[in-house]
Amino acid sequence: MKIITSAEAAAMILSNFTLCSQGMNGNAVAEELLLELEKRFLATGQPQHLKWFHSSGQGDKGERGLNHIAHEGMLDQIIGGHFGPFPSFRT
Repeated sequence: MKIITSAEAAAMILSNFTLCSQGMNGNAVAEELLLELEKRFLATGQPQHLKWFHSSGQGDKGERGLNHIAHEGMLDQIIGGHFGPFPSFRT
């Protein structure tokens, strides 16, 4: 088994990818991966036009979780069961 960093994993996510996650209120959310995706997007404008599926809340009602990918142009579509824990998507 090869272990890679969150930055290496984020670099594998390309524009137009569809991503999926589950967990509730930050539990089982790949926080470090989302941080690296956000950092990469802010620095390079990539990846763009992502689609995201989740079963339940993916944040902490503050700045964690899916709040990291709430940048214009980064996410085209989000389908989920609960949106309360990530206020960035409710504005």
